Amino acid sequence: MSSCQESKRPKRIRGYIVPSEVLRRTQAYLRALGSQKREAIAYWTGTFKRTHAVVTRVIFPSEFRLDNAWSYAHVDLDTALKISESIHERHEYLLLQLHTHPFEAFHSWTDNLYPISHRVGFISVVIPYFARRPLNDLAAWKVYEYKGFGKWRELSLREIKQRFIVTG
Repeated sequence: MSSCQESKRPKRIRGYIVPSEVLRRTQAYLRALGSQKREAIAYWTGTFKRTHAVVTRVIFPSEFRLDNAWSYAHVDLDTALKISESIHERHEYLLLQLHTHPFEAFHSWTDNLYPISHRVGFISVVIPYFARRPLNDLAAWKVYEYKGFGKWRELSLREIKQRFIVTG
């Protein structure tokens, strides 16, 4: 199978292969903003190997913003476009978004209305308590899959553990 075919987006992503280094970098960023009592957002990008997404990079919106003073996890249109350009230039795909909440994890009305992608199947991960618990503890995650028409479905812990594979 050629590398071009390997990187083609499958109709349905069955799992996410996440290197522990990406998890570590993501947690450090989310915790740093959390220590300032600020919600944070990050995006995982990567490629595909058959029906699995292989996470290769984490993007932090502050890398693309001049004004870094938001109080909830949200990016403006210019930031979203810069992130999209960066992903395209690297021949990657936007795989999912992660963001923190100060207390329990849930998908708020803002989360429902303003994800960076409205592609059916897009994943939004909410991490509670400003990511103070280790991210490799998947039981702390709340994961939502976009179903279309503004509807999201929460994945069960069993589904989360089946879909997310931390390596290294």
